[in-house]
Amino acid sequence: MEQTSNFPSLDYHQVLTEFDRNLVDTYYQRGRTNLKLKNYSAALQDFSTILEIDPQNVKAHLIRGYTYGEIKDFNQEIANYTQAIALNPKLAKAYRSRGFAYGILQQYDQAIADLNQAIELDPNYVQAYFNLACIHHLLGQHHLAIVDFTKVIYFESQNTQAYYRRGNIIITLKIINVPLTILPR
Repeated sequence: MEQTSNFPSLDYHQVLTEFDRNLVDTYYQRGRTNLKLKNYSAALQDFSTILEIDPQNVKAHLIRGYTYGEIKDFNQEIANYTQAIALNPKLAKAYRSRGFAYGILQQYDQAIADLNQAIELDPNYVQAYFNLACIHHLLGQHHLAIVDFTKVIYFESQNTQAYYRRGNIIITLKIINVPLTILPR
């Protein structure tokens, strides 16, 4: 004899998917809170849990990479940004962040390549220009640094750090004839 139920039929896969989505959001918010509180191990644990639930979560790879950077584990930071790039190769923020980490590790060729890629993906990415200018300055490529800082100023006319650093390069090199106007629109 067949039994019938008065309960509506449930799509368990849909219910579990919704549960996982809510769980991911909860872990993400808690991880961000822990990150703000500088409780890095707890933040990393939360972001890692998200990636156990959803290994394709680009946002979790990005923030976990950032968290590794905060504890100065730059190789893990780079690995997470690399994973984010593998999942979304058009994500300028991942290239900029990985380029910054490469710069800290003094892997300047990789840093420049990533920062240029970030700029190619987002030509208005001020932070990428700023980081690229700093790398060029460190490498003694002062004219390129001046150009990059000038682009920062073009996009953010109130960016005092860009004016300050560009001015220091010009004064240090005693370059008198460098035009100090911002790029034309």
